Amino acid sequence: MAPKKKGTAAIKKTPKRPKGGGGTKAGRPKKQADTVSTTSSTNLQEEPGGGSDDESDNGPYCICRGPDDHRFMISCDVCEDWFHGECIDIAKDVGENLIERFVCPNCTDVENNVVSLFKKICSYGKCVKAARLYGDGEKSAFCSDEHKQLWWEKGIASLPKKSLARNTQNGLTQEELMALLNSDLAAVDPDDGQWRVQTRPFAPPATGAESPEAKSKTLAPGILTEEEVDILKTSAAERYKMGEEVVLCQKMLQLLDWASDRRKSLIASKHFDDAACGYDDRLDQVGVVGPFANWLHSDEAKEIFKAGSLDVGSRLSGDDKNICDKKRCKAHQGWYSIHTRDVRYQMKLLAMDANKKLDKERLIKQSAAERKLRKEAEKNYVQAVLPDGTLGPPRSA
Repeated sequence: MAPKKKGTAAIKKTPKRPKGGGGTKAGRPKKQADTVSTTSSTNLQEEPGGGSDDESDNGPYCICRGPDDHRFMISCDVCEDWFHGECIDIAKDVGENLIERFVCPNCTDVENNVVSLFKKICSYGKCVKAARLYGDGEKSAFCSDEHKQLWWEKGIASLPKKSLARNTQNGLTQEELMALLNSDLAAVDPDDGQWRVQTRPFAPPATGAESPEAKSKTLAPGILTEEEVDILKTSAAERYKMGEEVVLCQKMLQLLDWASDRRKSLIASKHFDDAACGYDDRLDQVGVVGPFANWLHSDEAKEIFKAGSLDVGSRLSGDDKNICDKKRCKAHQGWYSIHTRDVRYQMKLLAMDANKKLDKERLIKQSAAERKLRKEAEKNYVQAVLPDGTLGPPRSA
């Protein structure tokens, strides 16, 4: 290395991370003031390459620990270090317009929700500008009123002008949609913020004799037809039977738990080896509703459930022993987990079927109430011609 000339300036740079708030890099990090020795300005001009500091800052910055070389950079809101957009895969337009909070890869902690936050983009087409959901102004899912208007025009133009036979099931026509928009039927649902039809024609009231909300409520006479009454009675009886089967399944699980506890106690008392099976023959009916229900009516079952233990009637030896003491028994391998999983699955199926029937009952009641209200609104009734030629009293159609 050649010795420094006498009387020349000694220039020293100390790379330092810029302090202050995060956000995108509007300007470059401020260059550190060069420490210049006391010398003449003439000697400073003789130093070759003395003006190179105006072009770059050696840093180090970013995960690459490289310099500020005038590429797009963004500041981490946690550690306040600066990062090249190319190194962290963030484009300049995204970093400047769509990032609410930037957290660098070094500071990101998903479990504690320390992550970067991006703004919602405009809902119109391929626009990548931020929606007007931030700040104190009027909230909108679009970046501008122009894009909001274009979105509506494009959506309405995509609908058919006339209701043809082939597209009657495909949705509304342009005229029907505009009629909905100009009516009181459609509005923004305050619960989820979605635009939907708010009022159903002839919808039954939330309370009263015509309300289908209560499961056990019987509608006023004359609202349900005879066929609907029979369907509801049959469905309710089937749901009650399902409820009884669920109770049986719960007793099966209880019996399985007692058998498992019995095995553990026999192992703890050294009657059984640690690898002993422990299956009780009285579990043979578990998983089969009919035979298990019959077994529950036996004297042995009543005594077991009264005592809350399978010790009642348990026989560990002899020709009539009812508990398996084999080691690593293949015939009963995994008996507790298999039976438990099977019974729980049966309970799940029963609950699903009961809910389906309950939904069907609710729909029948709701449809009957709407039918009554529609007839009253339309004054839909019939009058029979009596033998004397006069009209009889009006009756519902």
